[in-house]
Amino acid sequence: MQINLNIRTIEFQYKAYIHCRTPRTNCPIDGPKLVEVPWARSKCGFTLLFEAFVMELAKQMPVKAIADLVGENDTRLWRTNRHYVDN
Repeated sequence: MQINLNIRTIEFQYKAYIHCRTPRTNCPIDGPKLVEVPWARSKCGFTLLFEAFVMELAKQMPVKAIADLVGENDTRLWRTNRHYVDN
């Protein structure tokens, strides 16, 4: 699992990556599963803190502007937005 924390602002001026080998469980019924980590949603690629930051910015800015600010594709940010708004 690799999570991108690329935030290009004055406070966060460096790229940071979290590399973590998450353990697998072997369920006899469902087969192998990855253990969920406490800092990210499953199969998202962002930390919960980064998602909260993006959602706060989305209250005041267009998603494309946020994507440019954080150096991420706006499609991925829209998926995060939809996850929290639709649920």
